[in-house]
This record gives sequence, structure tokens and C-alpha cells, in this order.
Amino acid sequence: TEIAIPDSVTTLDVDTFKGMEVIEKITLGAGITEIPAEMFKGLTTLKTVVIGNNVVSIGATAFAGTSITELNIPDSVTTLDANAFKGMVLETITFGDGITEIPASMFAGMTTVKNVTLGANTTVIGANAFANTAIETIVIPNGVTTIGANAFANTLLTEIAIPNTVTTLGTSVFAG
Repeated sequence: TEIAIPDSVTTLDVDTFKGMEVIEKITLGAGITEIPAEMFKGLTTLKTVVIGNNVVSIGATAFAGTSITELNIPDSVTTLDANAFKGMVLETITFGDGITEIPASMFAGMTTVKNVTLGANTTVIGANAFANTAIETIVIPNGVTTIGANAFANTLLTEIAIPNTVTTLGTSVFAG
């Protein structure tokens, strides 16, 4: 089952999709500007969410308990709750250019996370952001100035290029 939210819809209630037992794909229209906390929580059959280009914020545990393995965050998103992706089986995530900071502990302990693409405007990777994940690849863009403590501790990274724009590296960034 697939649902396409038309561009005319501007608000989704947190319980809009509650009780849907079989849904594999949801496409959010251009009228949606926010994905509230727990919006898709518990939709175990949900594999794909196409986030509209006018969404500016994603709330806590918005995708918890879904079957989404790949997610593309559009350039319009500028605000992410630090727990936006907790409880997911996410493997690959691509951030748009609207995200300037990867919050502390955003993916910490998410053992399914393997591939991350950061947006060109990212300046800060918070402490423990990717600690204890299965991350294999990441490209840190020019413009990143700070990589927090333990940001990549206990990961599967075998190689990483740190751009010349980085001025601060926290303690034990690559421990383990």
C-alpha cells in the first residue's frame, strides 16, 4: 500500500497513520513543513518515506519501529531532533545542505548505520554522533570545523579524510 499526501495538505496530526497495518510507502506533498515527533512510529511495514522539499523540521523518534533502511533528507530541513532517527533499522542516510550540525549521539548505538553522506553546509559533528555504529563510509565535507569527542568511536571505518577546515577534534574521536 502506498499513500501520497497532496500538496494542499499543510498539517499532519501525530496520529494520522496510527493503526495502519500494511503501508510500504508514504510520499509527503509540498504543503507539509514539519514531521512531528513519532509521526511514523510503529509502522513496521513502512519501507519508504519521500520527504517533501518544504519540510523544515523532523521530530523525535519520527521513524521509530519502521522498516526504512534508506532515507534522503532534503535541503529544506534545517532542524533535526537529536533522537529523530532512534529506533530505526536505517543503513544509509543522505543529509541535504540545510543541516549544519549532526547532534550529539544522533546515531550512537544504531548498529545498522553503514553509509552516511553529509550536506555541504555541515559544520559540526557532535560528540558520539556515530559511536558504536557499523558506519563504513563517510565523506566529511569542507566547512566542518568541529568533530566532537568519540564521534566515530567503535565503528567500522577503515579510512577517513579530515578536511583542512576542521579546527577542533574532541577526545577519543576514533577510539576502538
